[in-house]
Amino acid sequence: MANSESIDGDDDDNKIEKLKDRCEMGDGNAMFELGHLYFLDEKYSEALPYFQQAADKGSYQARYQLGVMHYDGLGVECDPAKGCDYMRQVIDNENRKIEHLIPSAQFNLGRAYLEGYGVAQSDDDALEWLERAAREGLPSGNVAAQSMLGMLYSRQDFLDVKKAFRWHQHAARNGSLESLGALGVMYEHGVGTRVDTKMALRCLKDASDRGSVYATASLVAHYFNRRLYTKAVQFALTVVTLDDKNIHMIAQRTTCDAIFVSRGIALACFYLGRCFHTGQGVDKSIPEAKKWYDKASKLDKEIAAQLHHQVTVGGQK
Repeated sequence: MANSESIDGDDDDNKIEKLKDRCEMGDGNAMFELGHLYFLDEKYSEALPYFQQAADKGSYQARYQLGVMHYDGLGVECDPAKGCDYMRQVIDNENRKIEHLIPSAQFNLGRAYLEGYGVAQSDDDALEWLERAAREGLPSGNVAAQSMLGMLYSRQDFLDVKKAFRWHQHAARNGSLESLGALGVMYEHGVGTRVDTKMALRCLKDASDRGSVYATASLVAHYFNRRLYTKAVQFALTVVTLDDKNIHMIAQRTTCDAIFVSRGIALACFYLGRCFHTGQGVDKSIPEAKKWYDKASKLDKEIAAQLHHQVTVGGQK
């Protein structure tokens, strides 16, 4: 589940001791702050009792964090149903001071319905909660929900490319790196919009510069397909050496789905392999080509097979 809360200030030992003193005096705000400091430091078992104490004193911020922890099994035995229950408590309250939490809680509940984790799987309920969280694309809505709606409407079982494009526009405007890259691909191929190479490059370059691996890989494909092989190799080399640990870290840092990080690396690996295979942009080397083909297949067998089909059956050079 997504954790959207943060607090200001340093986290040195002196601050922790002061917070502990306030906790002993029954200060619920201090309990939440101290729990959150431990949470941000990934000391989940130490964060848990402080969040629980703060929740018992009526803190909905603490209940939100407890929902995240129970859903994902952080510092406590995994209990997705309990995690969803905490999210509902946040959603159902009428405390105006925590209105900012509600879209995040709605997003988490929508994702739970989509995955059937903690609740019975329901596409209809998932869409309802995600759309509530997205708040019609307003900046006050949950950006992850806006981006997820864009991804969902791109899937075959939800397919509506115009809706996908519109939601990605909202999410990108509100700061989603993943949706910015998705817009670049949609402009490139005219999916849900007209073909606009200039806009495609603008979106992909911006997303790539900000750390999107999938956008960088899409630039590799863009340059390769236009026979700008040296540029394709140049961009491919910036991502192909990333390993599984890098994928997790990049996904966290950029708030992009790890699946698309992995898929982006696979895409770049395939096209780099193709360049080595044909001697375009680099010296020809069949062993190097096989190395990168194999890595592409290991990371994403489906996309590697699709690309292989394109270049062998489709006649792509």
